[in-house]
Amino acid sequence: MKKVFAIILLVLALVLVAVFNSPKQFESVDPADIDTDNLISVVSTINLPEPKLALPSINNNTADRAWAVFENYLESAKNHDLTSLRMLSHQISDVCSNPEQEEACFSRMDYVYSLGIQFKREEFKNIWSDDKQIIMASDYTTIDDETFGSRGMARMIIYFTRDGAGNPKILSFNGLDGNFVLKKDLSEEELDKHLLESIRDNDEDGLPNEIDPDPNKRDTNGNGWWDSIETFFY
Repeated sequence: MKKVFAIILLVLALVLVAVFNSPKQFESVDPADIDTDNLISVVSTINLPEPKLALPSINNNTADRAWAVFENYLESAKNHDLTSLRMLSHQISDVCSNPEQEEACFSRMDYVYSLGIQFKREEFKNIWSDDKQIIMASDYTTIDDETFGSRGMARMIIYFTRDGAGNPKILSFNGLDGNFVLKKDLSEEELDKHLLESIRDNDEDGLPNEIDPDPNKRDTNGNGWWDSIETFFY
């Protein structure tokens, strides 16, 4: 009987150890649900990760060409000019490929314009490029969302592909690229540490380590497209 009692105590002890040493769970918030009217930028004390790779150089001419394509893309969206959008885009959505959904396509163009017009060229300080793709991104900003009671680290980012002649084509862009976590009872240190880890991107391909097939290799399958770029292909 004593032996059975001892085994029960041992099992209980192991359960308690497992409970108290289990990692803290962080509940993420979908950036698409964030009310952008209630975002407050706060001064970040987080040291962002240092680059792990030697980045390919990109001259101002290439960056300026890419930005000019982005501006023309927004102007075409504003004017509901689908012909021009086809020329400036890597791909067109199913909605805009269907003549019977013209109204829905125009609504999508209006949304694209309202989002992209907020981007400013001088904020895109981080640019990575090769002969098949270009990524332009702002620095990360620490943001508090009072509506959800969450904190996030987010940036603006634009993805381009390049055609055979090297001309940039718009693939996708996002004004809140990053991660938001509910504050709840977490300390400032816990929040900031988790957010820093959630955006860490060793190979700087635009895809965080935690969802990257190979965090130290931009083109995991060796087909010439960076992992982040391929996530947007239809």
